[in-house]
Amino acid sequence: MSAFGINILTKVIFPFIFGTFYVCLGGSYLIKKENLLQGTIYTFVGLLVLVLLIKHLLFNADVSMYI
Repeated sequence: MSAFGINILTKVIFPFIFGTFYVCLGGSYLIKKENLLQGTIYTFVGLLVLVLLIKHLLFNADVSMYI
């Protein structure tokens, strides 16, 4: 895999996958009403990762950054 692919994978795809996973995991805890603190923390961490990813893509990312 090229350096471009590795950079996109590590800086965009992995944070998106982990952020979505944590939001879904926290949401499932909150829906079941078990481990409310743990579900809340997972949800906030996942949302924080997704918001920071969107901020990175909107304001910091440039194609030359990944090449």
